[in-house]
Amino acid sequence: MQKFKNIYMLCPPQTESGGPEAIHQLVGEMCKLDISANLIYYKKRKTIFNLKGKLDISVKGDVIFTTKYLNPTPKSYDCYSASISNEIIDDENNLLILPENLLHLVNFGKRIKKAIWWLSIDNALMAISKLQNISVLRSEIFHFYQSEYARKFLELLNFENSFSLSDYISEKIISSQDEEIPREKIVVYNPKKGFEFTKKLIHFFPEINFIPLINMSKDEICTTLKKASVYIDFGDHPGKDRIPREAALLGCCVITSKNGSAKFSKDVQIPDEFKFKKNSDNLELIGRAIYECIENYSVQNAKFDAYRYKIEREKKVFVEEIKLIFL
Repeated sequence: MQKFKNIYMLCPPQTESGGPEAIHQLVGEMCKLDISANLIYYKKRKTIFNLKGKLDISVKGDVIFTTKYLNPTPKSYDCYSASISNEIIDDENNLLILPENLLHLVNFGKRIKKAIWWLSIDNALMAISKLQNISVLRSEIFHFYQSEYARKFLELLNFENSFSLSDYISEKIISSQDEEIPREKIVVYNPKKGFEFTKKLIHFFPEINFIPLINMSKDEICTTLKKASVYIDFGDHPGKDRIPREAALLGCCVITSKNGSAKFSKDVQIPDEFKFKKNSDNLELIGRAIYECIENYSVQNAKFDAYRYKIEREKKVFVEEIKLIFL
């Protein structure tokens, strides 16, 4: 018997990124477990940080009607089979889950219970700064953390009622591991993640072939990762990011910063020799690590097998987390 009669999860329409994919995974897996759960798409406001979102609503009795969107689900997320609704029943036996960037909606409704899914701590910090009183997040609110980094953050704020709720890398990525592509001496990076530091590294080692993951479809990104020797990510790692996990699964050696979730082995389970603080004094050390991965690929690549094993088990863990929280 499920703990809540109906569960609703807010999500931006036609948006492809780590958070929305996790949200579709959550509702999809709940549906498979016969848990009454639905996505509620909300209207995004165009702000510099894209923090704000709003629900255009009308109310009839205890039913809150939200906007209907035409084809709100990205085609790449159809595989998760997440149910959609534009009706929220404002009842004390129901639960509304907010992503951490929508904390301003924590008082939405009169009776419905609330939960916050902490997917990105960077977004959370900016959203919290917009609240007049953080105590509203302690009053009968459930907290779900996607990463060890987020768990530590909630612990620091003394938030109770917190539960692990992670996500997983799609089975399409996992199954494509078996497709052999000759490994090339290239280093790939995401220019949206820590590019200011990555740019220094590129200038310091002009002889290394750095390839940005830009203007590529998801399939093209996967193909590039499958032929690369190294993936580097000197971003802030606001949550347990997807591309480092995908890169590892697809055979890349992974080198990261020590920012955010990357400093926690539970989130990024790679040997410390592949994690570096972002300062210019470390450029030569990082370059050496890259060269070692390129020139001794087979030996270095084997050091990421434990990380790959953990990533391959993520879906099983995720389903068990859902059962523990909602059933």
